[in-house]
Amino acid sequence: WEIEHRDDAYVSFTDRWWERPEEGSRWGEKKKVTHTTLQGPPNGTNAEDETGATDRVVELNEKWYDNGQEKMVDEWRTELLLESAADDNENGPRRILHQVKSGRKHTNRYCDGTQWGENWHQSQAASPGASSSSSSATDGNVDSANEADGVVSHQVTVQIRTPSGRFEVHTVEASAPVLRLASTSRDSWWREPHGNSWGEKMYHDLEQGSEQHEKWYDNGHERQVDRWRVAPDGSRTGEKFGSKTDGTEWREAWGRQASGEGAEEDSWIEKRWKERNRDGEGVNEWGETEGSEGRKRWNQKWWKKESWHGGDEFVEKWEDDGHGNKSTVKLGSTWKHREGCREVTDWFEDKFGEVAHSQEKWAYKRGHSASGDNWLEKWNERPEEKSATKSGSNARGDEWSEQWKETFDENGEKSTTWAEKTGRNAQGDAWYETWLERRSNWKMAIKEGRNARGEEWQEKWGEDLHEDGSGEKWCQKWAKDNAGNRHGKSWGDRWGKDGKGGHRWGEEWSNDDVNKWWHDTDGRPAGC
Repeated sequence: WEIEHRDDAYVSFTDRWWERPEEGSRWGEKKKVTHTTLQGPPNGTNAEDETGATDRVVELNEKWYDNGQEKMVDEWRTELLLESAADDNENGPRRILHQVKSGRKHTNRYCDGTQWGENWHQSQAASPGASSSSSSATDGNVDSANEADGVVSHQVTVQIRTPSGRFEVHTVEASAPVLRLASTSRDSWWREPHGNSWGEKMYHDLEQGSEQHEKWYDNGHERQVDRWRVAPDGSRTGEKFGSKTDGTEWREAWGRQASGEGAEEDSWIEKRWKERNRDGEGVNEWGETEGSEGRKRWNQKWWKKESWHGGDEFVEKWEDDGHGNKSTVKLGSTWKHREGCREVTDWFEDKFGEVAHSQEKWAYKRGHSASGDNWLEKWNERPEEKSATKSGSNARGDEWSEQWKETFDENGEKSTTWAEKTGRNAQGDAWYETWLERRSNWKMAIKEGRNARGEEWQEKWGEDLHEDGSGEKWCQKWAKDNAGNRHGKSWGDRWGKDGKGGHRWGEEWSNDDVNKWWHDTDGRPAGC
């Protein structure tokens, strides 16, 4: 044992132990009490909350047991912040302003190496407005106590300096009618001889209304951790992660906001994994994210494969704003490592979506391949119009494009159809084609082309049909060879109401030679 007096502190220490040799068992206990006179607000405390605290009493205890097969140790610590005694009675009762308890337990089994332990902590403070230690336990403050509150009373040892300058040690009563539980924590763990270990942690701040939790597992080959938190407003966040000795890793993070009754709950979650390639020369990674905010929803998936020579990756994003507007994006690429840089050899981009207020659907695609191919595609659809564009090229110099469009009236009837195609190749060949249709009674088309030898050709045709049965059809063709010779022909047919009567004509020509003909049928109307 040991007792020490200082100007501002008193320390007493005892260490007891017992042994039974015939049983091979030993046990003991230790105790240390420290009383400190405070000159100002205690470290780590709020001066406003702890005004009047003049003494700190700390009591350390330990009990242990060892029977040769296992050893158990139990340690705990109690810290009290006390209000000063009345001026006329230094030996009188003291009021507890704050109480902190903490401890540690540990057990070790010698025969197989199994171990387990626990650390814990608890903090209590006097409720605001609580009466002094002389108050009765029946005061109104006790009535407001919850299950974690209650009357606390201790017999504590304090050092008092007499007017003559001598130190005296007295045992006084320290109590508080109500101590509210401010915070509590616990950390428990277990470890088995073959390498398995696991544990749990918890921290609860009752003043702030927040919580923290953790569970973990480790067997020497794989480790997993699960953590989550609860905020004062009720929102929650968390994460899970793990790893293996073969290089595999995974992680998950999530969150959920507090919401009122009947309200949409905002939340999100993110997952990702990583593992080595089967040949051990690279890594594969993939993941997913999804969430909500009010009516809005979103999702994203991705993966990436990489090795010493290169890799490829892909990502898909989807979003819905909850008001009928949706969009999706897909991106992908392949690359090679060359001279310390990443050289992209293939890539593509796909987008499509919907717009509610305009009743629109759309799409957009483009890409490039390692062989030199390029492509582009656009598509759009609205109640009044549909349209599309396609184009492409390759490493040889070939190019092509296509376009078409349809328009509709307010009744949904098709009013116009139009299309166009163009193309050329590396040898110098080129072509063009267009087609136009208005309603269902007027049509026109053009086709033309040329080649590297200087040859050209063109075709045109059309028709115009009327509701009364009259109408017209016509066609024109011509061509030019590489020597400059031209030739062609054209014809037409026009008829009257209900298809009666008409006029037909034709023409053929070659350079300066021209041959024309025409023919009228009975009933030919005026102007036909």
